[in-house]
Parts: sequence; structure tokens; C-alpha cells
Amino acid sequence: IFIELINNEYHLRIKKGFFNNDNDELLYDIIINDPNVVLNLEYTYPNIYKLGYNNKYFKDKFIAYPGRWIGAKYGIFAQGKNSNGEAIFKYFKVSEVKKNEGK
Repeated sequence: IFIELINNEYHLRIKKGFFNNDNDELLYDIIINDPNVVLNLEYTYPNIYKLGYNNKYFKDKFIAYPGRWIGAKYGIFAQGKNSNGEAIFKYFKVSEVKKNEGK
């Protein structure tokens, strides 16, 4: 999930793909008025996640499988093909997840 400036419009986009691969699949492309957004990651037991922004979640869910990473991990970064990538991050906040086992 990332924000990209295209033709003077900010696009919030989600791509699905693999590390170091240019053949990513574009899942969502939404034009937003303000590039200052809150990115959300929702966890539901067992290991089901949803991405969102400003407390609005996308319909697609994904499951975290064991493999490259063990446990839930996430991060932020800036990347650019024609530049070195640039972003300003005000803060990174993690809130406690309350376990809900489908009850």
C-alpha cells in the first residue's frame, strides 16, 4: 500500500507481487485529495489481515503464511525509480490488538 503522485494527483494504490519484481499486480488505485493519510492494518484471528486508510478498509483480506517472515511484521519506506524516493513520516504508532477468536 503506497501513495504515488501521478499527473499532479495523489493516488493511494495497493499492489500484489514479490520482492525485486516489476510485474506487480495493481489491486486498487484511488485518487485522494490529501497525501496525509493514516494507513491501517486490521488483524482478525487466525492470521487474517485487511489493509485500509483513514479507518476505511478494503474488502480483500489476506492470510499470513509461514515462510519468509515469522510472525507479523510491517514497516514503512520510501522508494522511487526516477529518484531515490522521498517521504515524510510524522510518526509510526502501533495499538494493542485484542484477541478475538471468532467469539
